[in-house]
Amino acid sequence: MAACNSASTDETQATATQTENSSTANPDSISVPAMQPMPADTLHHFWALDSLDGKVIVTNDFPFGTPYMELNMEKKTLSGHSGCNSMKGTFEAKGNKILFGKISSEENECKIKKFARNYLNALSGKEIEYEFHNRKLILKTGAASSHVYRIIQ
Repeated sequence: MAACNSASTDETQATATQTENSSTANPDSISVPAMQPMPADTLHHFWALDSLDGKVIVTNDFPFGTPYMELNMEKKTLSGHSGCNSMKGTFEAKGNKILFGKISSEENECKIKKFARNYLNALSGKEIEYEFHNRKLILKTGAASSHVYRIIQ
């Protein structure tokens, strides 16, 4: 019985080799899977702050640009801008929570320094529940607090 199975396996492998080596394949008939768009529910994006605790972010209030962050899933790093200064740190996603490491930032003077400090303090060193809704990332920073981000890349 074992000899029968062995012969059958050898024939299958020989047929596969002949098919691979065949020069009669038509390149136009080879199907290549289409690239699939990145799902909206992944964290690996650039995210711009849309609203904070229900208040819509007004771009003109940020002389150095609206706060944003890039979450790099492969490196588990965060980089971006607090609206005042650049920021960087680490994070780890587990289930529906993100554990942010310490987020560091420069201390340049700007008119929204208090906002930038509060923004960083809400994330740095915190474990925050998140969810996606209509292509937006919602970080639930407290019982009645949230940061809502939109994808920018």
